[in-house]
Amino acid sequence: MYSRGGQIRGCFNNINTDMDIKDILKNESSKYNKIQARIRGFTQIPNWFIDSKEYTIYEKMVFIIIRRHQINKETCWPSVATIAKKARCGKTTANKAIKGLIGKDKVEKIDDKKVRSNVYKTKI
Repeated sequence: MYSRGGQIRGCFNNINTDMDIKDILKNESSKYNKIQARIRGFTQIPNWFIDSKEYTIYEKMVFIIIRRHQINKETCWPSVATIAKKARCGKTTANKAIKGLIGKDKVEKIDDKKVRSNVYKTKI
């Protein structure tokens, strides 16, 4: 293994040794923070959403559950049964809440043939 022009050759081909240590630490910190958000168990929900009278308590709970499953991801795919269980309501009520959130443009339901369950994306 030898170094030439800021790259190490040998078993680790094309590794850039000129990368700034600050960039490396920033990337690792970002990964660490995403992992810690899942471990610590916090889901951020805007105060205006919680305080709003526009949404029912079930819509709020279902939104929080969907948002929780979406942490650090573009989309999530919890089943209606999972949403209902975690929101402490029945499947019918969970479905009504999901339809209400979709109608109020706070949740998008994506038709994805790769996933057997429904795919959701929050819009707040």
